[in-house]
Amino acid sequence: MLNYEDIEVFILTYNRSIFLKESVLSILNQTIKGVKTTVVDNASSDDTESVIKEMMMEYSNLYYYKQATH
Repeated sequence: MLNYEDIEVFILTYNRSIFLKESVLSILNQTIKGVKTTVVDNASSDDTESVIKEMMMEYSNLYYYKQATH
């Protein structure tokens, strides 16, 4: 049997913070709750990191990984 905790979604991004919050919320607001969502940042130079870190304070199933170089 599939547990919702077994579902994980990855969002890959590079300098697209303007769209990021809407994208993440579209996953987190699905009827299936508890889906692990990981944002992988390809060394963005915009405010991607701050957008996600702010959202992480509200959503415990949201994770962030930033690559050091593009």
